[in-house]
Amino acid sequence: SCVTKGYMKDDYVHHFVRRTTKRAPIINRGYYARWSVLRKLMLQFLNAGSGSDDQKRKQILSLGAGFDTTFFQLQDEGLAPYLYVELDFQEVTSKKAAIINHYNDMKEKLGPDASISIEKGEVTSTNYKLFSADIRDIPKLDAVIRMAEMDPRYVICILCSLHFFSPFMLYKVATFC
Repeated sequence: SCVTKGYMKDDYVHHFVRRTTKRAPIINRGYYARWSVLRKLMLQFLNAGSGSDDQKRKQILSLGAGFDTTFFQLQDEGLAPYLYVELDFQEVTSKKAAIINHYNDMKEKLGPDASISIEKGEVTSTNYKLFSADIRDIPKLDAVIRMAEMDPRYVICILCSLHFFSPFMLYKVATFC
């Protein structure tokens, strides 16, 4: 509903939403505020050190990514980082992998080396990885990050599902990042 009302632009969200739900303006503004703050921080990170070797190694880790389409939007804008990794529960990542696999406009953004496993809820390519993980399980989270071959010196961590965490779990995940 935020996209149809013009609060933000997202050329891929229609693949994930069958029909829009009419929401109160305050809800749309809340979604927009979250989106705009995260986007601003992400763009500041991506633009910092422009032209340096560090710029070529920038990585984004999105925890609790859900059906977020930021990677595909950044690809369209020519702003995609060296590596974009998304994590969520397998029920979510399996659906997302199936949708990405179904729509050529998304699948093409992954490049020719892309591998998609709907059963595992995994998508792997040179610049994008989608893995299933319970982000509350820090040791498992560590293993998935190693599997994604992320370099912690060049990573910004985005927590997309803060409202689902208890204060203690939020502290543990934030400390991990």
